[in-house]
Amino acid sequence: ELTSDAEGTISFIRGSPELLDDISSLGISIGSEITYELNEEGRDNQFSVVINDERLDISREMANNIFIKI
Repeated sequence: ELTSDAEGTISFIRGSPELLDDISSLGISIGSEITYELNEEGRDNQFSVVINDERLDISREMANNIFIKI
């Protein structure tokens, strides 16, 4: 389970081909450094992530399919 301010290196990404395409289109890939934060607007189904110094909002489904090594 992800918690706010979890930080690490992406080690594995899983999901349907469509989900993997969506994740890849955001520039999220294995080996990237990533920091998870709870969405500032308080939406339970959204996470904000920082990857390559860029903040992105991603769905909980995406976040739950991105595995990081801390």
